[in-house]
This record gives sequence, structure tokens and C-alpha cells, in this order.
Amino acid sequence: MKIQFKNRIISFLILLSLFVPLLSNAWIMVPSNNITIDLTTQGLEGNFHFTVKSQLLTCDQDGNNCQSSWVDYDQFDLQTQGLLATKTISLDQGNYMITQDELQGLNLQPITCISDFVPDIYTPWIHDSFIQQENGIAIYPAGVWENIVCSFNNKKVADKTPVLIVPGIMGTEMKNGSELLWPDILRMSYTIGDGFMDPLSFNKDLTPSNSSVSTGKVVENPDKLADYTEGLKKEFVDQGYIEGETLFTFPYDWRYGISGEFADGTTNVDLLKNKIEIILAQTGKDKIEIVAHSMGGILTKKYVIDNSANHKINKAIFVGVPNLGSPEVVKTLIQGDNMGIPFLSDSEVKKISENMPGAYDLIPSQTYYDSYGSFIKTIEYAGLTKIEKDLNYQETKSFLVNENNLNSTALTQAESLRSDNFDTYDIKSTGIDLYNIVGCKSSTMTKFIKSKNTNPLQTSVITYDIPETGNGDGTVPINSSNSVGASNGNTFYTIKTKHSDMLSGEGSKQEIVNLIAGTNLNTGNNVITKAVLDANPEKCELSGWWLKWFSPVTIEITDQSGNRSGIATDGSIQNQIPGASYDLIGDHKFIFIPNDENQTYTINFKGDDAGTYTLINSQITNGQTTKTESFINLSVTSQLTGTVNLPGVASQTTLTVKETPTSESQVIYPTPDDIIAPEVIIEFDPAKKDLKFTGKDNVSTSSEITNTDKDDTITLTDKAGNITEIKLKDKNRKITMKAEIKSIKYNGKLADTSKNKMAFLWLYDKNKNLKMLSQYVASKKDYNVLAVYNGKNTTLIGKDASGKILKTEKGLKILKVTTNNGDLNWSY
Repeated sequence: MKIQFKNRIISFLILLSLFVPLLSNAWIMVPSNNITIDLTTQGLEGNFHFTVKSQLLTCDQDGNNCQSSWVDYDQFDLQTQGLLATKTISLDQGNYMITQDELQGLNLQPITCISDFVPDIYTPWIHDSFIQQENGIAIYPAGVWENIVCSFNNKKVADKTPVLIVPGIMGTEMKNGSELLWPDILRMSYTIGDGFMDPLSFNKDLTPSNSSVSTGKVVENPDKLADYTEGLKKEFVDQGYIEGETLFTFPYDWRYGISGEFADGTTNVDLLKNKIEIILAQTGKDKIEIVAHSMGGILTKKYVIDNSANHKINKAIFVGVPNLGSPEVVKTLIQGDNMGIPFLSDSEVKKISENMPGAYDLIPSQTYYDSYGSFIKTIEYAGLTKIEKDLNYQETKSFLVNENNLNSTALTQAESLRSDNFDTYDIKSTGIDLYNIVGCKSSTMTKFIKSKNTNPLQTSVITYDIPETGNGDGTVPINSSNSVGASNGNTFYTIKTKHSDMLSGEGSKQEIVNLIAGTNLNTGNNVITKAVLDANPEKCELSGWWLKWFSPVTIEITDQSGNRSGIATDGSIQNQIPGASYDLIGDHKFIFIPNDENQTYTINFKGDDAGTYTLINSQITNGQTTKTESFINLSVTSQLTGTVNLPGVASQTTLTVKETPTSESQVIYPTPDDIIAPEVIIEFDPAKKDLKFTGKDNVSTSSEITNTDKDDTITLTDKAGNITEIKLKDKNRKITMKAEIKSIKYNGKLADTSKNKMAFLWLYDKNKNLKMLSQYVASKKDYNVLAVYNGKNTTLIGKDASGKILKTEKGLKILKVTTNNGDLNWSY
């Protein structure tokens, strides 16, 4: 019995070995069957050589040791005609391996085989199995006298390295069945509130509220109103790329971002890896080129980190990538944002974003804060007291989650992704040829501001103030997109191109194709190199007018080319002017329009209600405020109409208004006529153990001058909008107990302080009594004074207009230092 059982096991193992796939292009187990080979090629005719081998199984006398080997059985050639050829061969019972030699210029695709075998109704579990192998297909026939057809498909190897476009957030169509949810711009234009997009929202647990929502294709040019990838793809096609063969796109569910997980535990990173592998298998290439926009760059970066040893990327072109995040996302999550798309409802975007992992992945990271400071400010008004606070990173997280009820799980998940190691990861270290295209010369949010006003009844009113802005592409600050890590020679800047237009914008799309294909397409004046920018910084710096309207007034601006910025009929913002920005907070409008190319504008406004309006117009030159004019508390009614007349050289802004349609026009000049920035009184305050800065102005009283103290930067603004800025050399003066002036600016103009000096140093004992105070001031007139307090007396040494100073005064003497057009005066 034991010997019989043993022999049965050996027989079973021998039989099992017949069903184990071996290395081949197509390994076929064929019991007296016909095999038809269908040969196809794409792009090239050819003579293809096939080899047939049969499996020989040899065992020892006892059947204990068996070995299999492949021996030559047959070979033949097939010549394609019309890119097709076919041959049927009959094979005896046994196992066979059929291989095809690849021809140069052609790539053999995975082989497929089908059979006409039909399982018996009594044994439905017995059926053919076809298992795709790396180099072919393993076939497990279940019947006899089968007819099996195997397809050998040879594709022409692409003569170009394939290109994959990876879009950013909101760069892929989203559908609910056949219903287009995003981006249906025409539907947005007539649907109040855009509630039809509700299925895009996520639940608190970061799962989709509607599991039927799926992706469509990458956004091209919806309703011919917003060219996202269409223009770029056309440029590639014009250079010989073929969509689906050498040019590909990667649609993905951007709601999940990078940190989000699908129900099966996979991520968009996994899908990107799979897409790359499919493209390389199809094209026969071993490397790919990637063009990644916005969040697509963060996704690509994560893929590279996870596959650093085998990423299969030759070149990567990053376009407008928020490498360290974007403060604009904070506004989107708290207030909503129309993303620069006409008719899109801010509140609907807020609704679908508040639990969406993709949005949280783009919040500025700890690295952003460490490098560029706070991106959220709070302001509290209580009576005449104004307290401004730039939140540190930990306070920022509390502000988002506790004060604004955002999703703590999504924030924690994004934080885990956006570590310092991730943010500073050098993609070039993996061998990728990295290029970076950065947007500049567009006003871009750098700080979100929230205000709380407490009235005498202790009731708090929450509002949102005008955000602080800086240079960028209108969405991503230049510092964030600049930090990708490309070399200086591989970094380019596209000027006044909106973030959403950067793939297909004039100049940028040509530069992308040039970098990929080695062409020399004309980019015009829209794209510059890092070397050009370093030699001419003003090419990327903001210059224009910053119009701040505090009023129930509607403003519409049109440039010389007919481009418009204003409010659409549904209340959304339309902004077509290159390099301009238009923000709406309540009734207040904040508008930036560039004047770096001698642009001309028609600015019309009309009253919406009775009340008053204020306009503050600041002129920005190379990123600095050089002039501010104010029109304060002017009367407005619903019949008021007017125009803003912007200043030319050495002139001033004026308003031309009509109180009613039939009244006479009147010209209004800035009020008050104040163009002089305030001076500053600096003195030590023993009670606060710190320096005190007080404004002094020729028109505004000290109570009308706003004092903003940000540790090493002190800004004083008078009621006409004139600004004085003092920079100190060191931060944390309350901790280090020292302060020294580094620079003084008046309305953005740097004063000459090379011969001036002001330095304070102080110490307190363990009982919090002032132990020592050193005050030193030097002026341009070669006058100076050093006042040293030792806890009892103050010794003064120096020189003034009356001669040498050398005396000791009882008690504490505090110097009152006053700026004077960049010079320093003192008294005590």
C-alpha cells in the first residue's frame, strides 16, 4: 500500500509539472490540438521567425526523479502583407512553447490566446485558464481537440520618449454616471449656488459622500472658456507626438490628493506607477518624460520617493508646483474660492473642499513656515485697541481645526505626508533631469487674515480682512514654487501667466515642448531664464496699482485690449486681465492691476446702496509701495456713478463722479492731501520691558497712525495710507533684550542710514527690576550719545551741537529717539 501511494504522488507531481508555466512568449499545453498564430504589426512590414519546441520529460527507472527539457520541434517564417499574417499548425499531444524573434523597430506586445473549448455542464469547474505572464501567456487547456488562436501583436517602437501629462487639483473631469460634475462651466452660469456639484463632497471620515462619482478625462478646454491642456497637447502634436502612442495624460481623482486612500487601500501614487508601467510596456521604451502641473508635481514627487531606485523617469518638468504649499488653500477651506473660474460659487467650493484630502495636502507646511514665516494673521479690535498676531505653526493648526472646524484627520494625514524630509527631498538625486517653470509678476496671497471685533456689549463679529499679497502666479507664491530644487540653469519664469493657464499659456507651452523635444519654439517675452532674472529682478517684480475699496460700490475694470475684471451677474469674480487680481470680502473689493507695460485702464464704479465709500490707491514699483492716495468717507447712493483716473508721471489719482444720471460731473481729489510718511519716536518702556514705537505725522494725529509691531519689522501707516517701515537687525528682542536699527523705508523708498546708528541693550534682575539699560544713538551730523543706566544712575557720554557730553544723572534717563527723513535725533 505504501509503494502504491508513493507512486500515485509521483504521478500527480509529474502531471502537476505539466501545468506550471515556463519562460516563453507563449507556453501551450496542447493535447492533439490545432494552433493558429495570428500575427499583426503596426507601422512596419516584416518577416518574422517562429520557433516551436516540445517538452521532453525523462524519469529514472523507479520514477523517483524526473526532469523536463525543451527540444526543437519545428520552425517557420511568416511574412506580413498589409501588416497581417496567419498560420495554423497541428501538434501532437504534449506541451509546446512557441516563440517569436523580435524585429528591430518593433516591440512584441503581451500575447493573448483563446480556445473553443466548452466545459461539460456536469463539470463547469473544468475550463481553460489563461494567465498572462511577463513575456507571454500560459495556457491550461481543459479539453481535447481544441482550436486555440494565439495573437502575436507587434507595435512599432516609438521614436520619441513618451510624454505623460500629470494635471493638478481639479485638472480631471469628475462624473456621476454620465453626468458631468466638474467642470461644467456653462451649467455653473445658470445654476444658482452650483449645488449640482454636491456629490463631489467627502464625509468627515475622508470617504466620498457619493460612491458613484468617477473620473473622466484630463480637463482640456471646457466650453472653450478655459484652456488647461488643449494648447499644450496641440504643441506636442505639431512636433510629431501622437496622442495615445507617444503623448499620454493621467486622469486621477484629485479629491483624494496624495495622502488620501481609496476603499481598497491604494492611492493615486499607486495609480501613477501603474500608468507609467502601462505606457512603457506599450511603447517599448524604458523611460518616460513627465510634465506635472500644480498638485501633480507633489504627486510625482511622492511617486519618485517611493520608487527612487526604479522610477523610470528621464525628464520631469514641474509647472507651478506648490512645493511647500499655498496660503490660497486656507482661504478656500475657510471662505471658499471660485478658483478664478467665472460663475463658480465660492461657497460650493468650500463645501466640497472641507473634508477633501487633496485640499489639505496643499496647505503650507511646517517647512514653509520655518522658511517664510506665518501665513495666517488674526486681528482683534476692542474699542480703540488693535492687537495683531502672526500665528506660529502650532497656533495655525489650532486655528484651522478648533476655531474653524476643519477636518483634523485630513490635516494630520497631510502633515504626515508633508514632512521636512519630503519638502526638501532632492529629486535630482535619483538621476531625474528636473526642470522647473515658476509663475511670477501676479499678485498672490501670502497671508490669510481674520478679524474679530468686540463691541461694548461683548459681542464678537468675525470678518475677513484684505489678505497680504506678494509675488507669484496668482495662486502659488514664488517662494513655494521656487523651492522645487531644480538647478539654476533648469529654472524658468513665466510672466503674468495665471496658475491655471501655465500649461497652455503662450510662452510656457512652447518652453515645455522645447525642454522635452529639444525644439526651439519662440516663447516671446513671456518666459525668462534664472540668469536673466538675476540680472534684471524687475522683470518678475510686481509693479502696478493696488486699489482697496471699502464700500457698497461695484467696480468694473477694462484694459486696453478689452480684458475685464469685475463681478459677474451671479456674484462670482471674473478676471481676464493678465497679471491682475480681484478679491471680494463682503462689500469690500481689493484689486491689483499691473502697469509695467504702460497699460491703460478704464475703471468705472457705481453705488449699490446709500452710505459712504473709501478708496485707497497705492502705487507699487518693483514690489515696493512708493505712493499712496486716499479718498476717505465719500458719500454714495444707488444712483452714484464714477470713474477712477489713474495718475501719470508726477500726477495724482482723481475721481470723476455723478451723484445722479442728470447731475453734473465733479472731480474729487485725494483727501487729505498727504504724501509724507510719518516719522517714528522710539523709546524704552520700563513697564513693558521693551521698546515703544509712536508715530508722528504732519497731518495725522498719533491716534490716527496705525502701528504694526512684528518684532523685527515695525510699520506705521497714517490715515492717508503713507507707510514708514523700520527693520531691526535681530528677531526676538524681548528675549535677547537688545535692538538695533537695520533700515528705514518711507513709502517703500529706502532711506540712507549708513551714518546712523541706534542700539539698545537692557537687563533685568531676578526680581524683575531694571538692572542695566544701554542706549546709543549716532546721527549723520557726527553727533552721538551713549546713555548707560546701572540700576541707580545714568551716565551720558557723547557729542551734540553744544559740544562734548559727559555727565551723570540720578536715576533712569530715557532717550527719546526720533527719525527725521532717515536721520536720527534724540532728547531726554
